[in-house]
Amino acid sequence: MTEKPTYEKLGQKDKLFSVPWRIYLKICIVGLIIISMFVYGFYKCHRMGRIYTPLIDAAIEIKLQAALAHLWLDEIISDDRQDYINKVWEHHDKAECYAKAMSEGGETPDRILMPIEDAEISGKLKSIRGKLKEFREVAKKRMGTKGTSGIGTDINRRYDHIFWSFLKEADEVETNFQQIMAKDFSRYMHTQIILIFITILLFLVSGIFFWHFDSQRVKNIILLNNANSALQKSEKNFAITFNSIGDAVISTDTEGNILQMNPVAEKLTGWNFSEARGCHLRAVFNIVNEETRQRVESPVKKVLHKGVAVKITNHTILIAKNGTEYSVEDSCAPIRDGYGTITGVVLVFRDVSEKRREAKKLRESEEKLIRSKKMESLGLLVSGVAHDLNNILSGIVGYPELMLTDLPEDSQLREPILAMQESGHRAVAVVQDLLTLARGVAITKKTLKLNDIVRDYLNSPEFEKLKQFHPLVTINSNLGNDLFNV
Repeated sequence: MTEKPTYEKLGQKDKLFSVPWRIYLKICIVGLIIISMFVYGFYKCHRMGRIYTPLIDAAIEIKLQAALAHLWLDEIISDDRQDYINKVWEHHDKAECYAKAMSEGGETPDRILMPIEDAEISGKLKSIRGKLKEFREVAKKRMGTKGTSGIGTDINRRYDHIFWSFLKEADEVETNFQQIMAKDFSRYMHTQIILIFITILLFLVSGIFFWHFDSQRVKNIILLNNANSALQKSEKNFAITFNSIGDAVISTDTEGNILQMNPVAEKLTGWNFSEARGCHLRAVFNIVNEETRQRVESPVKKVLHKGVAVKITNHTILIAKNGTEYSVEDSCAPIRDGYGTITGVVLVFRDVSEKRREAKKLRESEEKLIRSKKMESLGLLVSGVAHDLNNILSGIVGYPELMLTDLPEDSQLREPILAMQESGHRAVAVVQDLLTLARGVAITKKTLKLNDIVRDYLNSPEFEKLKQFHPLVTINSNLGNDLFNV
């Protein structure tokens, strides 16, 4: 199965096929090679034109000047025209000048010649120069004996022999120069063919390289476009998922600056993402302890310090931007890249205000149930005690009543017995209240007068006993007649 290219691999390929200086370097190298080939061709062509053409022209000039000297000399001897003898020597001088320039290099009447490096041609040029000298000497002799040096004479035949020998050697020199020039031209043509082939090959290699480069570039562009489309789709799915999470989510960088924030986090913090982007988390996520109201340490700081996920303590309150308070629970975890390096922190929190209210109600219900069970147990205990007290109090209440029936109205015992009887009745009332409380029955409400309650207490044995314990205390009552009943 073909492995899908990652962004790192695509980035490396893009670098490999998009380094401008390498392309420019290759273009410059190819250009320099082509220019060098053309420069070499021009140099060879110029060299042949500069060296061989003047030499061939000089060889022709030697023959021409020698032939003119020969013709003028025959003209002078035949017509006895002594005044044209200078033309003979002038043409001889020019021929010798060209021969010397060709052999040693130097200036001619119309140009400067390079010295000949070929040994064979140099030897022939020396021979030509010798023939020219001999040709001059024979010409002088003919002029000295022009009357007996006409056509057919020995000196004339010698003169013609030297001349034709000279022309033959001059032709050989010219032919040698032409052959050398032909060889150089042939080498030049072969070299040009090779250079043209190399140029075509370089163009083909360059074309293949640029085609490969372009195809790779197009391929990389297509891969990057596909990867970009996949990334956009992934980011869109991430945004949908991120915004659909029921909990509040905030992500930050390693400095604690906010990077992402979903709608639930916006609702709980009271900050819009456009306002919170780039702000520090402490400015947006303001949390305090529910009991002490002290600010709680930022969980992002803990995560960056420990490098592991952490949870905030219970009883944490989030104070929104508008002052609204939410009971929250949260967890905070590090975000790591492919190399394990922490690149940020993600904070997830939720509103647990309703949950805590329900938990509080549940605790209160449990406490009520516990109190109810305690009261039930206490009621059973009180019920048993009350029944026992009723049995005991029945004698305390009944006997004073029997005793009062036998006592006269003016008896001194009558008042203490009445007080005893009243105390018994109050004790019975208290026991009845205990029984009513133990049974959970509602107590019957009745209207009371505060003045009567105070008077009854002031006449009770309890009050008398209290005065005995505190003889130095005097209690005066001043009861109002306009008090309302209760």
